[in-house]
Amino acid sequence: MSDSEGKDDDNKSEPSLWTPEEVEKLITNIEVYIKDYLQFRHEDSEAKLKKLEAISRHNRRLVYWMLGFLVFVIISMAALTFLGKVAMLYFS
Repeated sequence: MSDSEGKDDDNKSEPSLWTPEEVEKLITNIEVYIKDYLQFRHEDSEAKLKKLEAISRHNRRLVYWMLGFLVFVIISMAALTFLGKVAMLYFS
């Protein structure tokens, strides 16, 4: 029993590895890195948002152009059919 009691006394007699000043210094150093990381994530999110907005704008314009071309083809074919320039096909 005396051996186990001696080991406990040795552990209690060792000074603490972290003083309050060291803990505060560590926290302030970590805060700097956390702020930098959060700023990086914010800028990264904004860049991704701008990229997605540009892609969406491009896709929307492409759809409008394709829709316009389709309407043009349909109207021109209808007009040519009405004028008799294009033969209508009858399926019987």
